[in-house]
Amino acid sequence: MNIKPVNIFVTPENMKDLEDRLNSFSDSEKSVAWMGAMMAWNLACKLVDGAVDTEETDPMTTLTIKQAKKLGQDLVSGTAVKAKVNTTVQTLYTAHCGGDIKADKPLDSKSLILPETLLVALWEQCVTDKPTLAVIRSIFNRVTKAVHKELDIDKPAMCVKNGQLVEVQKRGRKGGVA
Repeated sequence: MNIKPVNIFVTPENMKDLEDRLNSFSDSEKSVAWMGAMMAWNLACKLVDGAVDTEETDPMTTLTIKQAKKLGQDLVSGTAVKAKVNTTVQTLYTAHCGGDIKADKPLDSKSLILPETLLVALWEQCVTDKPTLAVIRSIFNRVTKAVHKELDIDKPAMCVKNGQLVEVQKRGRKGGVA
């Protein structure tokens, strides 16, 4: 955060200079001056430490370089995770459809878990909040449509409902169920 001075007031050279200026007032003025100065000092400490939200909501005015770099790192990590989820859903759903492995058999001889079970578990883990649900729904929609097209399967996209992999419901023109 960048704290800007108010240039119509004198900026003391150091703490001793500030104390001398505050102590130069008469008794009643001195107590008010000290109170105002120390309140401003405490607020400045909080602002510098990042403990106070400013009233400004524009991230360009409140975001530090360190925060911007961290946000960028988080985006890179999130993008990598999303790509991995896309690949995983594609691999599992292709196996479920019989493209690589028959749907009624486990993924390998050591595993007893079916691809559909893994897809359902992944979906259910993502149903924690609306934004995450929207992301997994979008991934399932896009990937399952692509797998259907690749394998020449005439089905709509898939999602999970009540612990089962099911076809999505088609919507009418105004967003209602057809």
